[in-house]
Amino acid sequence: MSEYADIAALNWSSLKHMAESPLAYKWHLAHPREDTPSLKLGRAVHALLLEPDSYAARRTGKLTPAAAAKVEHCAAAVAEHRAAMVALDETEREVVIQWVDGPTGLRCKGRVDAIRPDRLVDLKTTRDLGAFSRSASGYLYHGQMAWYHEGACEAGVLRASADVLVVAVETSPPFDVGVFQISTEVLGEGWALVRRLLGELLICQRSDEWPGKYPEPVPLELSRWAAREEEW
Repeated sequence: MSEYADIAALNWSSLKHMAESPLAYKWHLAHPREDTPSLKLGRAVHALLLEPDSYAARRTGKLTPAAAAKVEHCAAAVAEHRAAMVALDETEREVVIQWVDGPTGLRCKGRVDAIRPDRLVDLKTTRDLGAFSRSASGYLYHGQMAWYHEGACEAGVLRASADVLVVAVETSPPFDVGVFQISTEVLGEGWALVRRLLGELLICQRSDEWPGKYPEPVPLELSRWAAREEEW
């Protein structure tokens, strides 16, 4: 973990904040997010499924008995899900990739959950599998997967035509599991987002200006409920 953090390169966890604003990006660089029970749970699920030998060490002193039981339920659910296990079959786990983005010259990095030349797989935990598509849009997962896809192709460990999959598991009963395939169209939308954010980041770095969401005056638009209230 620390070795990856020491690599002087841009990662998606930082770049995604540019979608909110350059100010948000700069703020998060200086103020890493606080660890939360949900983040700890997600990391533990990753460890148990992808690096089981390291799970015991990561668990010690970091998970309550109830949280540890959830982690084991999540891992068991994935292990019993045929499509999930097919997706993860014969993949390398937690692979660190590095590359230089051609158009911007920015050094980039990523750590992919599971990969083989014909397949890129990311593991996600979710509260509600039925709402995962909506959550994926909000969390910009299409951008994240495009980032990993491009980086892995540039690093020579993935073919451009490879399948891009997300294995999602619920963190509460019934611990349902789903495998979501990222289409070429969705991956393209993700890559367009990545390209836009990288271009904006380069401009901000060159000018050393980091504006927020609204650097200029904008019209104040009432929400629909407020507009209806005026009619009553």
